[in-house]
Amino acid sequence: MAYPAVWPFEWLSGVKGALPREVISEQQYPKIFAWIARFKKAVNTARSSGPKPATLKGDEALQRIISSGYWEPEGQVDENDPLKLKKDQEVEVYPTDSGFSRRDRGRLVALNAAEVVLSTQTKVGDSEVRIHCPRIDFRITPVSSSAVSKL
Repeated sequence: MAYPAVWPFEWLSGVKGALPREVISEQQYPKIFAWIARFKKAVNTARSSGPKPATLKGDEALQRIISSGYWEPEGQVDENDPLKLKKDQEVEVYPTDSGFSRRDRGRLVALNAAEVVLSTQTKVGDSEVRIHCPRIDFRITPVSSSAVSKL
């Protein structure tokens, strides 16, 4: 199934003027437009047959999150990672492209080529949550033991 690659075409087909008829049309590219139609049908079928999402207020969302268990095991810290960080070490993680003034701080739970996972305590309820961030466009820095967490 090749649906993941179709969404840009589906999106563009809904943007007025993005696909000028003299350049790209159903007559010129019938298979592409049939692909888009199959994708739209599959999405609509999934939406109508799936469960309806629940709307939660902030406190309700927090309670739902902290009362649920973890889906995956804690993970490992890659010993060969060039950052040379250790499992359970306190780290800060923040984006480098935008929003870099907001930093998450916590105990390093997992680190590999694809992601970093840290554990931190919630402000309300003092429960542990795990924060997953991609390695791309995120910086990971160790925190000195004398620093106070801002989370």
